[in-house]
Order: sequence, then C-alpha cells, then structure tokens
Amino acid sequence: MVGMIASIRNGVTTIFDYHASPNTVPRSLFRIANAACQTGLRRCLCYEVSDRDGAEVVHQGIKENRTFLQYCKDAGGDRLRTLFGMHASFTLSDKTFDQCGQIATELEAGFRVHTAEAVSDAESCRREHGMSIVQR
Repeated sequence: MVGMIASIRNGVTTIFDYHASPNTVPRSLFRIANAACQTGLRRCLCYEVSDRDGAEVVHQGIKENRTFLQYCKDAGGDRLRTLFGMHASFTLSDKTFDQCGQIATELEAGFRVHTAEAVSDAESCRREHGMSIVQR
C-alpha cells in the first residue's frame, strides 16, 4: 500500500503489477486489487507463472491467473484489468507454456512475459525451440 500511495503522490494513475509470491499464491491478485481499489488507482495485474518453484506452485499460479482473468472479464470496467502472467521463456517448460496458452486463448486474454532478459535467454530459446522467444 505504501508504494501505491507514493505512486499517487508522484502522479501515477495506473499500475501494472507482475506479481510473484510462490509461498502465498492463492488469492494474492485479489488482495493486491483490493488494496489498489482503496487508493483509486487503475490497475492491470497478473501472477508470474514459472516452473522455478515446482509443479504445485505452477498449478497455483495458473489457477490464480485463470480465476482472476475470469473475475475481471465478468466484472468489466476499465479500473481493473489483467493479463496472463508468465515469467520468461527460460523458466517455462513447453507443458506449462501450453497450459497457459490454452487458458489465455479460452478467456481471450493477452500475456505478460519477459522476452530476452539476456543474450543467453534468446540463444537458448533458438537452440532448444528453433525459434525466437517472441515466436515461441
């Protein structure tokens, strides 16, 4: 909340939060949205899915994004938006990538994902998947 208040004091009207909390995934986006709602900020929120923290956290992250995507879609309005959050190509298996893609397509959602955090990221994607990160 302190960061949001500082943002307002500095003229920010909209925040994009790419959130990751592998120890407290369930309902995390709803808690952030509630705090932002109290400040009056517009917000676009998503949970950062990554295979780094194991299968259970992947499952929780996908579910959190799905639940929040559906909630925002049903709620409508322009003050609360969401995207499907994915960390980066090098931290996502094909299986996880495909699961996220299927849900985002089903809910007509966009993505937020890091692309080419380093030259090594771009090189490994090309080597392992035969395409650029954006193409993948």
